[in-house]
Amino acid sequence: MSFPLRYFPNGFYNPKNIKIVAESSKKENTIITVGRIGADQKNNMELMIAFAKASDALKNWKLKLIGDIEPEFQPIINDFITAFPDLKERIIFTGAITDKVELYNEYAKAKIFALTSLSEGGTPNVYAEALFHGCMFITSDIDAADDITNCGELGMKYKRGDIDELTRSLIKLCSNADESAFSKHIPKSLNYAAKYYDWNRNAKKLAYALLKPKITT
Repeated sequence: MSFPLRYFPNGFYNPKNIKIVAESSKKENTIITVGRIGADQKNNMELMIAFAKASDALKNWKLKLIGDIEPEFQPIINDFITAFPDLKERIIFTGAITDKVELYNEYAKAKIFALTSLSEGGTPNVYAEALFHGCMFITSDIDAADDITNCGELGMKYKRGDIDELTRSLIKLCSNADESAFSKHIPKSLNYAAKYYDWNRNAKKLAYALLKPKITT
């Protein structure tokens, strides 16, 4: 570019200084997604179907969908559970979690954060939260996918709408998400988070960019 650019993704801000836990020993065989469950943009059904298709290979795994459920999505959930009754205890809808301590505990326990969105306005805030808790990522190929996975170092991306590719990616990522893998993954995640997604640091960078004296010729 012929002019200066600065990178300011949506960052993580923890004003109450809640303890953030990112430890391999705390991680459980859980995939989570966080947001407005059932909103068209979030494309949650794609994740539910892929998990159902992968369920035989992921017998010890659970899927948690965290957030308010859109009213029109509830009948779809009911039909899905009717079709897959054996998954009733493995696909969990928590509803909204407004208590940050409780929400951060869900991130701390989760191994995988899944984002199946059709589009996002940059990197979503929930991504930064998951990053600071050391989650691995699987994301649709939205514009921010390479940022989210750090070009594949922190997770995988799949083509939006390709449920079979998502299924294969879930199986591959989950099959390699043991404690040994997380002992290596978490330091990478936290270093990447600190460099680009710490809002305290980004706010200082933003202030510098706004207040730096202009050079005149």
